[in-house]
Amino acid sequence: MRLLESVDVGVGREDGAYGPLALGYDIDDDGNNDSVDTLLDLNNPNTKVYEAHGAITQEWADKLIAVSASYASVPVAYDRLTGAVTRTVGDIADLNRANTLRRFTSC
Repeated sequence: MRLLESVDVGVGREDGAYGPLALGYDIDDDGNNDSVDTLLDLNNPNTKVYEAHGAITQEWADKLIAVSASYASVPVAYDRLTGAVTRTVGDIADLNRANTLRRFTSC
């Protein structure tokens, strides 16, 4: 959202700038790193972001791994810029029982 001071002055403040964000990986397999259009400043105090968050409990992670050990490597969180996996189902299963984490976010 852009708040205009006047027609002559231009933009007084921009809340939630939106535009291309360069990524450190190739999405479309053309051999070049890509960019995506997204919010650019997630920490702007004037930006309000409403989002839904998925989650996986430690108990559910344990059950999945009991069915098949291969579930331990399933990603549940990624780095927003590089696409690198930052958490897996196995990581959730290994958490200290007193810890909790929000997952399935890219922020």
